[in-house]
Amino acid sequence: MKAKGFWKQENGEYLPHPNCKCHWEEKAKKSEGKHQNENNNNRWEIIPEEIYNLLRGLKNIWENKIPKPPRSADHSGSWSKLTRMCFFEEGPNPIRFDESSPYSRDIANSCSIQAEVKAYYKKHNKMPPGWNFTGPKTATGELGEVEWFLGSYQIENVRTDTRGIHFTVYNVSSWHSGTRLPKSWTDFIRTNTGFEIYDLVTSAPRGETLKIKLRSLIPNYLLQFQWVSDILAHLPSFGGDWTQYYDVVVKWDD
Repeated sequence: MKAKGFWKQENGEYLPHPNCKCHWEEKAKKSEGKHQNENNNNRWEIIPEEIYNLLRGLKNIWENKIPKPPRSADHSGSWSKLTRMCFFEEGPNPIRFDESSPYSRDIANSCSIQAEVKAYYKKHNKMPPGWNFTGPKTATGELGEVEWFLGSYQIENVRTDTRGIHFTVYNVSSWHSGTRLPKSWTDFIRTNTGFEIYDLVTSAPRGETLKIKLRSLIPNYLLQFQWVSDILAHLPSFGGDWTQYYDVVVKWDD
């Protein structure tokens, strides 16, 4: 099996071994000691080519942050930026947006709130427990990027005053959000790694997604080596669960 090397820097980061012409031999599977003796300076290690290509592809994704994020529609908030924050696990977790936030205002004016949630409130004189991003409307174009980003969400902490109805939209974006990424993003991931997005992400805490999935992709005989564990430990992650709260106020006296 052909292999590439990874250069281990002083800070512990692994980079491609310069001008590597190394090959992974079957005997390395049987003897970890011999593998280590051949590299006793601990400056580089051998890694199979398919794993090398996968890690290089992942590195390219993190560095480029995926080209051409989706363009925000006529909204106050930058939902493309929020998509990036969600997928690349940037920002605090959980995160909360108050009523003055452009994201909270966009949710208040969204189709799901103004049409279905509002209709439910007028009919039952109470707020529904939540809203589900399902059914034929997902393909009609009636729903916008707010619904696309949030998917299903819960409604809690409902109260009323002279300003209107106040409530909190609660959502946990998980690996299902990764499967809803724009086609340009999923194509970029496929081209660079050879994997579909759902092969690389799973429902897991932030920082753990890729570590969990890559263990299932790396051959078992490689997992015994410490340098493999070191690579997995230093990998950043994407697509982890992200908890969001949006404090929303809507005036429904018309």
